[in-house]
Amino acid sequence: MKMPWLDAIKYAGFVEHVEERFSKVLGDDATVAVTGIVALLGRTLKATMSSAAQSYMIAAVVITIMMIIMVGSVKMGLVAMIPNLFPLLFAGGLMQLAGIPLDMFTMLTFSVALGLAVDDTVHFMANFRRFHITDDDMAEAVSHTLHTRGGPCW
Repeated sequence: MKMPWLDAIKYAGFVEHVEERFSKVLGDDATVAVTGIVALLGRTLKATMSSAAQSYMIAAVVITIMMIIMVGSVKMGLVAMIPNLFPLLFAGGLMQLAGIPLDMFTMLTFSVALGLAVDDTVHFMANFRRFHITDDDMAEAVSHTLHTRGGPCW
């Protein structure tokens, strides 16, 4: 069968549908296996997306543990994860509402965004912790951090 060249994510459902239909028609008389570039691309993309999702979950857990250790408090470590994960969840929700597919390019963009957010949060929290130890006033430590390390570099 000749197939048009489409986004590989669209092939996965088609391949499953073809295998089910042929299995239903042929029954136990034959083993059905869809082969070729379409099936290969569909399976590869499905495995890659699944692996990327698992990697994001592992990264979130590891980064959360590192934040907790870095700030020395479970509560503050969990609070520090909000600016790291919220933008990704928000962007993912907007993409879903807009009908933008979650493909390898958007997954790559998410990993870059997570890296940038974590980097900024680590710098912020490290300086906050330093100022909080010396000032012992949380509001003053946040203000001091925002004025010295929290803003854009000009």
